[in-house]
Amino acid sequence: MVKHCVEGCTGHCCMFYSVFVTDNDVKRMMKETKLHPKRFLELHSPSAERQGFYPKVCVSSEWKVLGLKHNKYELSCYFFMKNAGMCGVNKSKPLVCRTYPFSTDKEEQLMHMNGTLCPVKWMPENKKQTLKLIKQLRKEKDEYSKKVLKWNQNYYWHDFDTFLDYILFDKNPNGYKTKKSLRHKLRNGLRI
Repeated sequence: MVKHCVEGCTGHCCMFYSVFVTDNDVKRMMKETKLHPKRFLELHSPSAERQGFYPKVCVSSEWKVLGLKHNKYELSCYFFMKNAGMCGVNKSKPLVCRTYPFSTDKEEQLMHMNGTLCPVKWMPENKKQTLKLIKQLRKEKDEYSKKVLKWNQNYYWHDFDTFLDYILFDKNPNGYKTKKSLRHKLRNGLRI
C-alpha cells in the first residue's frame, strides 16, 4: 500500500486543511467504514471554505459547510493516520483528496495548483485517471449543490440529523420517506 502521494510528502494537506465533502463522498466512506456519518462529519463555518467550491447549507437556521471532522487530539483529518502517514479510508477518500493538488486550466489540461502544501511539484502517474476524477468531482459537487439548494429553500430550520437523512437517504423532512432512513440503516449494520 502506498503511504504518500509522492516521495517527500509530509501529509500536511491531511493535517492543516478542512476536508469538505459531497453526499456521494459520504456514501462511499459509509460503505467502506460502516460508520454512522455523524462519527466523521461535522458542519464547518463557511469562512473555512475559502475557495467557494462547496455549497453553504443552512442547518438549524445557521449557515455551514459539510466536511470531515478533525481528529480530537491533533489538527488533522478524522481519517488521517499520522503514524502510518496515510489515509485510513484510502479506497473511499473524498474526491477532493484524490485529486489534490491538481485542477484543470481553461483548456481542461491537468495543472498543479498554486499555493498548495505539497513539498514538491509533481504530476500523477496516470494523468487521464486524475482528469477523470476531477470531472467526476465537479459533477458530484453540482448534483450535491442542487440538493443543498432545495434544502436551503425548504428545510433550513431542521437539524443536522435531518439534513443527513435528506442528503444521504432522500428522506423528506416532512415525513415522507422516499428511501430508507438513517435510523433504518443503523438497525441494519451501520456502526455508531
